Amino acid sequence: MSRAGRSTQALEPPAGLAERLRPLWAELAAAVSPNIGPAGLEALAAALYLLRGAQSAIEKDGLIVVDAKGTAVAHPAIQIERLAGDEIRRWTEKYGQAGGAF
Repeated sequence: MSRAGRSTQALEPPAGLAERLRPLWAELAAAVSPNIGPAGLEALAAALYLLRGAQSAIEKDGLIVVDAKGTAVAHPAIQIERLAGDEIRRWTEKYGQAGGAF
């Protein structure tokens, strides 16, 4: 344990972790406290996956898209990006470590 009461042992991914989240697990494990636990790290990885997917969709399609009725609307991925960012912020405020950026 470190002085702050945080374990310094890295978390191993659970056997059932989705393949799409495995690279993110490895990326995030070094950036957060192991006290986040496997379920927390999996939730953080899923939120980061959604955030990056939403950002890619917005970059590809633009901020404004045309809906099924032909009306120009804000890209639906903007809301996904916002919600995923909020989730990431909640986890990292509690479990993030100094210098752990992703």
